[in-house]
Amino acid sequence: MSQDRDANAMSETKEYFNVSAEDLERYDFAVEFRDVYVDFSPPTTDGKRTLERAKLQDRHVAVVDVERNYAFAIVSQDYEIVTNAQAVALAEECFKAVFQLTDGSQMRLFNVTMPSTRSQCQIDFLHARSRSFISGSDPWAPFIRVSNSYNRSRALKFDLGFCRGICNNGLIFGAESIEFKFSHSKGVSDTAAVKFKLKGGAFAKHEARFVEQVNNLSRFHVPRKMMWPLLAKTFGLTVPRPDATQKALENWELQRAHAARLTERYFDELEDTGYAALNVLTDYASRPPAVAFGQSRMHSLQTSCGVWMKTFTDALKSEKFNFKEYLGENYYALVG
Repeated sequence: MSQDRDANAMSETKEYFNVSAEDLERYDFAVEFRDVYVDFSPPTTDGKRTLERAKLQDRHVAVVDVERNYAFAIVSQDYEIVTNAQAVALAEECFKAVFQLTDGSQMRLFNVTMPSTRSQCQIDFLHARSRSFISGSDPWAPFIRVSNSYNRSRALKFDLGFCRGICNNGLIFGAESIEFKFSHSKGVSDTAAVKFKLKGGAFAKHEARFVEQVNNLSRFHVPRKMMWPLLAKTFGLTVPRPDATQKALENWELQRAHAARLTERYFDELEDTGYAALNVLTDYASRPPAVAFGQSRMHSLQTSCGVWMKTFTDALKSEKFNFKEYLGENYYALVG
């Protein structure tokens, strides 16, 4: 269960975490400020406005994708653009602080999630050698996720996560663990570097807690019939109302069927345990069905997995634990 196993163990597991560069979306592209002009005069007789009458705004600018001539957002002049390339450079500083390294040589690009608009981006970096082995041979790798945006939807943010190598299921290990978050205000890059140095060094504690929680899940029996209500509770899925639209009913059934397939796969592989339940949840979160808004929700779903792991293992410590009480309304609605 310790990290940095011998070379033989590493050679047997490292291929699980390889992702070819061709599979990663390009995240480094030119973004600039451009002037904003507004025409405050009444429209012409044809209802049109003209640039000739527009006035330059001295307190606001547009954040623009230069390659595509696309405006992401209008922001104040106190806003600082942090490009994805700059965010990656800061991610290296975060990586070194978290894992107590002198350089970024163990940092490996693993995954990029970016919508077609390129307005926001999440980039994951695995530790090349650090592995936590569950039940002796099941490898999980820690990763740092940097989140950035150009449309003000996300702050510049760095999270600690863990990813299972065999199936690339991932989770974010809770906001209370290692998290760095900065608004896009002037000087953010310098501030981030300082805070990385102040908050680094906690990884060993969190890794030990992660392994302990996963092992506790491995020892706990979870009946298969509880998996769907567990998933619904974890991700906040609600039973459609009787008067719901046909589309809502179909989406609910699609999610239920997807969860059933995952349950069959992981409960057959890992038996009826909390560890199997964790893998159902992290698979759903890492590859959410389209009806769950797909990749756009991956981060929030993976964060929910980290929260579930903590709250569920905490609940298991009570001798009075029972699924009926834990699931609440989900038990009566989905189990009966």
